[in-house]
Amino acid sequence: MAKTKAALGIEVSGDELRLALVEHGDQGISLLRTQVLRAGEDLGRQLRTFPRRPSAVACSVSLEHAGIRVLSLPPTTDENLERLVTLEAEAALPLASDDLALSHHVLGMTEQSRLEVTVAAARLSVVQELLGRVSGSGFSGSPEVTVTSAALINSLGQLRGSAREPVCAVLRVEANESELLVLDRNRVVLAQFLTYGCGGDAGAPVREPVLMGAASGSGGGAAVAEPGLDPVVAPVLPWVAGVSQQVRYLLQALSYDRGLVTERLYLCGEGAIRSGAQWQLSERLDLPVSFLSPGVGGGSGDGGDGAQFAVAFGCAIQALGEAILPLNLTPARVVVEREVEQRRQTRLSWGALIASIVVAGSLVFGAMLHNRQQALADVERKLADLGPLATQRSLPGAGDPKLLKDAAAGIGQSLAVRVPPAEMLSMLSQALPAGTWLAELTYNSETGCTIRGYATDEVGPQQALVSLLQMQKFDDVTLDYRTQELLNKVPVWSFQLSCKLRPREVARRGRTQR
Repeated sequence: MAKTKAALGIEVSGDELRLALVEHGDQGISLLRTQVLRAGEDLGRQLRTFPRRPSAVACSVSLEHAGIRVLSLPPTTDENLERLVTLEAEAALPLASDDLALSHHVLGMTEQSRLEVTVAAARLSVVQELLGRVSGSGFSGSPEVTVTSAALINSLGQLRGSAREPVCAVLRVEANESELLVLDRNRVVLAQFLTYGCGGDAGAPVREPVLMGAASGSGGGAAVAEPGLDPVVAPVLPWVAGVSQQVRYLLQALSYDRGLVTERLYLCGEGAIRSGAQWQLSERLDLPVSFLSPGVGGGSGDGGDGAQFAVAFGCAIQALGEAILPLNLTPARVVVEREVEQRRQTRLSWGALIASIVVAGSLVFGAMLHNRQQALADVERKLADLGPLATQRSLPGAGDPKLLKDAAAGIGQSLAVRVPPAEMLSMLSQALPAGTWLAELTYNSETGCTIRGYATDEVGPQQALVSLLQMQKFDDVTLDYRTQELLNKVPVWSFQLSCKLRPREVARRGRTQR
């Protein structure tokens, strides 16, 4: 029985992350879970709620910051191919090779004995920024980065297989952008970024009659009503006109220049979940439109609800190693730099922890010495105030046991401190849990103390609060604040605890009443 493998695909769309968890087992590739993370949500925390922990991760970069094309090169060796691809990329793009993240995949030889290679390129700064955004979430290895077009090709090949048309197009519509991908089987014919998105339909919709018959089959089709059905008035989406016009011009240009006729359009992205988008695009483009929607079990979904995860699903397919077009834009030097940075951060974390332990130990030892010296000074001062000891004959009532007992009680009360500094530091060493260390301590024998520290875990401040309350030395212990900060680029939680004591008269009155 083969061991199952889980992979995670991530699509960065604006301020949100779209996640698709895919598993490859005995029954093939299946989609386990999809989720959208808004801005500010912790990716690592959400991953802990997933049914499987991914062993590989891949994310995508939009065509706004990348490009993909097919090159026709003379036959060459594998060692020389990378150099030729770099030269072609530098000739086509106004960037040096050090500023580019490149990846290529050999398609094969043509009838003219030319080598066809699919090449993807992106700015290295964009790739590094994307890796920094999705890293630090508990991944075992370095995430892969691919372009959205390659992810769509992998998703289409997995969901439709050989059942799809030889020449087809994939339209990804997002809030502020769109992308048109035209394929001749698995060969990229056109990959075009469109600046028009579906974010413009927030206004009041215009209504006009649109025939909304039942779609034939799960994949959808052209917007043609079935006989006997009455027309239904559906809202017209304003963005459909602008997107369909650009798509129509591009498809007509391909038909005139290369004689390629697109047979079907697959719709995905945020625009696919807008009601009526499939029918209105099909009517304006005069093409059958289907949803590119991954469903549970790895099959194509019946509707467009899951079409917004088509890119994330294709990224997960590449992370599994089952991609039709594997393009990894993560250069080797970026991987090495990330591993070096992770090791440096680990060393800094351990160094900060050891330094905090040493500082805390020094504070405890210094407080113990100070406490001993203070106690000795208090005893010497009291002895000086008492003066020379008198005999029983010179002091009237000196032999009275009651008077001696009252005098001893008075001396004890004058020397009594509810929570001595040494005892307080000893309590802190016992109360602070693992991963929590002391940064600043303000002590007052009458009112209590204020503790500032840091914790590597979010629940560390609460654990310290509960431990101090259980010791029952202070009248009240409160957590003033808990905020997340970066200490030497390491995420920690800073906190402040206030340990309060009642005035001595109130505490003495309470003991008398008891």
